[in-house]
Amino acid sequence: TLFDAGTEPEFRDGGKDLGFRKLTFRGHAAHSRWSVGTDVRINPAYQGSISVEDGSGRVHRITMLSREFPRAFAVQSVAHTTEYRAVEIGGQPYLLPARSLVEACNDKGRCQRSVIEFTNYRKFTAESKIVP
Repeated sequence: TLFDAGTEPEFRDGGKDLGFRKLTFRGHAAHSRWSVGTDVRINPAYQGSISVEDGSGRVHRITMLSREFPRAFAVQSVAHTTEYRAVEIGGQPYLLPARSLVEACNDKGRCQRSVIEFTNYRKFTAESKIVP
């Protein structure tokens, strides 16, 4: 959703490191599509960075940090990182999610962390035939 039309984040060049261009960004709550919460959900303002491979423009890492939650909201901070890696499927290379980490904290500093490791990618195919 970061690149969806209407979200209007502000991007800046954050420099270059080890073959990657770092872009930093900042988004306002009024245009945010990042939904946070359980029973009650809000779309917070956010900031973060994107690591983009020089030459190909492929994204290898996205990090987002929430900003400006209402004081009465159960969650007061959220950090989300997704890392991408080259994976071979059916003899073809694909850049796919490899790891995702989300950490949400309340106003007392108590945090919950969720880590997802993406593994064992497979290619599934099917054939069909229409018989008159």
